[in-house]
Amino acid sequence: YKLASEGKLNLSNKMTYTRDKYYYSGSGIIKKAASGTKYTLKTLISYSILHSDNSAYIMLRDYLSAEGISNMLKDMGCANYENGKENWPKVSARDAALWWNEIYNFCREDSYGSSLYTTFVNATGNMIDKALGYEYEVAHKSGSGSGYHHDCAIVMAEEPYILALYTHNSAGGSSNYTYMSKIIKEINKIMVG
Repeated sequence: YKLASEGKLNLSNKMTYTRDKYYYSGSGIIKKAASGTKYTLKTLISYSILHSDNSAYIMLRDYLSAEGISNMLKDMGCANYENGKENWPKVSARDAALWWNEIYNFCREDSYGSSLYTTFVNATGNMIDKALGYEYEVAHKSGSGSGYHHDCAIVMAEEPYILALYTHNSAGGSSNYTYMSKIIKEINKIMVG
């Protein structure tokens, strides 16, 4: 979205899904599509955020290039910017907070950012929103895998704050939510009093 705002990328540009190159198991809806199906960059971004679509994410990585993503992370000050070259990079909570700070500023300054922000508000799996009793608007992106769950967000409290929460809990399932919910509530008490 930032590249589109700068006139360096057109969100209407299309990519073609092919099962042999872009199929990824896990969450998402593109993996069920026929090879040859075309998607705009805007749709891929939306699917990767709203549905945690792994295939959409990999297609976007391919379009933007591993080098381009790594350079963007380096420009943001991320310590682990070289990990941006991996399909599923290891990310620190600090680096995630830097990303979300960038998103927050972009969303406040630009109409493209405003549109992106709305997509994050509507993303599925919002544990932060649920844990806080839907008291605040929360723009977020969560993810999970074997034994871990994370959720990162902009919490629009009276004084907005960024929350980057990464956990590892081999029990998974509802125990992850119970554990994270307690942490989210405690952090919110610190942040808003």
